[in-house]
Formats: sequence, C-alpha cells, structure tokens
Amino acid sequence: MNHPMIPVAASRFGEHLAQRPACPGMAEDMLTAEGRRRIPQLHPHYVFTSEVFDDLSEWWRSAPTEPLVISGPTGSGKTSAVLEWCARLRMPVVSVTARARMDKRELLGRWVLESGAMRWVDGPAALAWRHGWLLLVNEYSAAPPEMWVSANDLLEGLPLEID
Repeated sequence: MNHPMIPVAASRFGEHLAQRPACPGMAEDMLTAEGRRRIPQLHPHYVFTSEVFDDLSEWWRSAPTEPLVISGPTGSGKTSAVLEWCARLRMPVVSVTARARMDKRELLGRWVLESGAMRWVDGPAALAWRHGWLLLVNEYSAAPPEMWVSANDLLEGLPLEID
C-alpha cells in the first residue's frame, strides 16, 4: 500500500540541521488508526548528530525499500535513533526482536484455526509490507543464519508470498 509522502523539514530533527534538505515523511491523515498507533512517541529533546541525520537521510531518500543494517555496541542508541527518526517522519513502525530459535514464519505470519475455519494472521514482516510501514528488527544477528536465508526474498524486496 502506497501512502502520499510529504516533505519534513530537516529542522524537525533539530535546528542545528535546518540548512539540510527535507526528508519525505508520511501523510498522517492518510494512515489508518492502527498506523497512527504505531508511530513512535516523539521525544522532543532527542538530539540527532549531523552524521546520524545525514546517513539516515541519504538512505531514506535514495533507497527506503532497501534494508539498512545499523551496528554498534549495546546501548549506543541504534534503536532509539531509528525510532526518533520515524517519530519525526510520522512513519509507523513494526518492531520485532530476533532470537536464536526464530523461524521465518514468525516474521511472515501463520494460519490459525478460528471457529472451524482457517484465518491468516500477519507476522511483523507481512504487516509492515502490507501497509508500507518500517520493519525494525532488533538483534538481527541473534537469529539463526538459516532463518535469514529462508527470508532472503523479503530482504531483497521481492513480493511477499503467503501460501
């Protein structure tokens, strides 16, 4: 699902960044109630360094559908930077934490039996892809390699196939 994007002034990320180009943000009035609920809470005193702002801006402007891997030590602000970025762009976020026994179905979703009928329940990746929201995977390296290999189509931006 495509949503209209609106320009968000770089000053929204801090007055010290005001001279930088705007970034495309979500038109919040076009989001569903669920989408609006998934917009991270804005912390107005969060300070973006120019390096973090420039790196995220370049990725967002040039390849927003491509995966972005951010690495660094525990507590260095990787997740908070992404959530603050999304809060300012009014971008809904679907967040999941990878773990050692994670399976591809946990990302995609699953069929459940309900009242004698099968019903599909979206997992985090399907939910994000279906609505054009950002999928945030914390502790990416904790999941087993075979899980990421089986989810390779997702990471390459191919259509999401649900059996």
